[in-house]
Amino acid sequence: MKTVEEIERNMAMSTGTQNYYKHWLPGVCYTDGVHQLANDADCFWLIDAIASHLGNNKVRCHAFQSWKLTVKNNKATLRMTDGNDNVIKTQRISFTDFPLDEVTLFVEWGSYMTTNGEKRAFIIMIPSER
Repeated sequence: MKTVEEIERNMAMSTGTQNYYKHWLPGVCYTDGVHQLANDADCFWLIDAIASHLGNNKVRCHAFQSWKLTVKNNKATLRMTDGNDNVIKTQRISFTDFPLDEVTLFVEWGSYMTTNGEKRAFIIMIPSER
């Protein structure tokens, strides 16, 4: 796991993506910045947590979503809003070693190019990648 400073620096440098990483759940992918965060902070579980909620109709009906993980005393809350501070979903996490006090990720319904053509999916990204 990288230091908080290294993680924050790498996130700040994420201003776009060249690659889209396909999640094991269908219809979900994530960007270079999210991939870097997951490697730096050992938090592929965070991608899984967000992706697992995208099957819920109350969540998936929102084409734009803001997901904020807040950590205190090795416990966390993952909260999804519609981008206008309307809370749609909340998940409590009883233990985490996530190194940052908080992180926000965006999820947006969109398209990306593959070698087989254009694909539609929910794309998880660092806010600066939007």
